Amino acid sequence: MRLTTKIASAALAAAVAGTALSGLPLSERGVLEKLGFVQMAHAGAADSFYSSDFIKRLLELHQYLQMGDPADVQEVRDLRDEMATLSFEANGQLIAPIWNKLSGKIDPSVQQPLFDFMVAAGSLQYDPSFDNLEAIRKNPAYSGALQAVAALARQNHLTVDDAMQFMNALEQKTTSLVSAKSNTELLLLMASEGEQTRLLGDALETVLSDTSTYKVSAVLTKLGITKKDIVDTVTNFREQLKKEVPAIRSMMIAYMRSGAKETVEIDHDGRKHTYKLSIFGREVPKELLVWSRAAGSKDVKVAQSGVVTIPGSVVSAKATLRASLLGKVLFEKEVTLGKEEPEVPEDELLADYNKEMNTILAQWPQSTSEQQQVLLGQAVQLLQTTWKQENTFDVTPYMTAEQGYIIFKPPVEVMQNYLTRREAVWKVLGESFSKLQTGSGIDRYIVNAPYFNFSEYLSGRAESAGAQEGSEGDETAAPVP
Repeated sequence: MRLTTKIASAALAAAVAGTALSGLPLSERGVLEKLGFVQMAHAGAADSFYSSDFIKRLLELHQYLQMGDPADVQEVRDLRDEMATLSFEANGQLIAPIWNKLSGKIDPSVQQPLFDFMVAAGSLQYDPSFDNLEAIRKNPAYSGALQAVAALARQNHLTVDDAMQFMNALEQKTTSLVSAKSNTELLLLMASEGEQTRLLGDALETVLSDTSTYKVSAVLTKLGITKKDIVDTVTNFREQLKKEVPAIRSMMIAYMRSGAKETVEIDHDGRKHTYKLSIFGREVPKELLVWSRAAGSKDVKVAQSGVVTIPGSVVSAKATLRASLLGKVLFEKEVTLGKEEPEVPEDELLADYNKEMNTILAQWPQSTSEQQQVLLGQAVQLLQTTWKQENTFDVTPYMTAEQGYIIFKPPVEVMQNYLTRREAVWKVLGESFSKLQTGSGIDRYIVNAPYFNFSEYLSGRAESAGAQEGSEGDETAAPVP
């Protein structure tokens, strides 16, 4: 499989930076709503906590995760729930690589709130809400622990926001490093946890070295906490969390889904579509994809190769097209084959029809069987009257008499408009009539065939001819003076 650097960049950012110390929002509610951006107070405070661009990235991933298999979402929730079970009493040793650099130099009581802060910061990404954000920011134990660590390093006040800024920088640097790798290196990264760990170390080395931009980097460097200490701590968390592997896989698919885009070749008057899929601009080999019909008309036939067709007897049909990669939904879209269904303008004829039909429909549920029979008769009469007016084509403007023949010659555009309109009206009438739930369709009462009324034209022509004959007879019979 050939991967673009952008695909693998997103995937590896999730796999490497998306650990217990950093991650992405995966709760079942909308991120912006939960963070307080939608008709809630404190939006300004939330905005100061995360950059607006970061919020947009989180929201996008959340949306694309929800678009996939419900099992993907559940796998991520399982990881979130597993993280909630971590406790200092049972798992405090996970932060030993970092704590060992502080032990004996700082009050031992700082260890538990420091551990709790790391878990809370990681868990926050999997269940983000403004309340949770504020709970972390305003937790005096967390603030006290961070300030104690900063004081040990003889640095100014260290805040929760500073810690989050450090983690955001780590994610961005990880993405940048991955984007520079070759396809071969990317494939190795995808398959090897050791290579992922090495990449995380490289990203840490860069961010830790920037002590002027990131206060956390300045504090850690002063205390002698190295990239190895942090990598070892992250590795401890990853090994402890048994639900992480499937959750990371689901996040990777969500990233890929966010960059998926289809191209289509249309043949046979729209009856045949051939689809291809690309991810962030690179076409996915067709051998890796399985195309199928997820919902919609059974007339739509979908081959695994992405060729979609409808039979010649069907005017048009809709279906939800799906492309899967390794059993995971990568792309879905509703498509229409054949003629596009036209919009029906609400003219006076249909407005009157809808008004009367809605009156019948409003009475239907509360009516007895006898009353419903009366209402059905009214509905059928309304249906037939409306269809007769709609379906009748006035031939008069397009009739000519040439060399003893009557010729009907309407312009192509006029006929197309007539046929398109009547097809659309048929659908409108059928949909409204079906709400009566009688078990029968409109084709029981009206015929779906064009009606060309020649009788009025011929009758008018006959009357005209008769008048002309009468005039000539009188004129002939009149005496000549």
